[in-house]
Amino acid sequence: MSQETPLLPANAGRSQKALYITIGVLSLVLTLVAVFLVEIGLQASIALPVLIALAIVQVLMQAFLFMHLRGSRHVYTYFFVGGLTLAVLIGTSLMVLIQQWA
Repeated sequence: MSQETPLLPANAGRSQKALYITIGVLSLVLTLVAVFLVEIGLQASIALPVLIALAIVQVLMQAFLFMHLRGSRHVYTYFFVGGLTLAVLIGTSLMVLIQQWA
């Protein structure tokens, strides 16, 4: 028995599984890239922005798939992206301030 959701038709079970596997593989690859960047000892001024960008890409992939943002009204997407943007700006500001005090 297949459950029909507003996001996917009843016959989309196979394509939904393929999408989940694709997102899982992409998430694994991005995680391995992040671990590789840390392990090779890349300079913090280069590695940190790249790691933050990788984390943001992973969060967006997971949010749009598992929180069903891709099929919902756009106002929810704006709230999510706005909150994520605010979090990145606050985090970046804190890193700059802490670096100046050190």
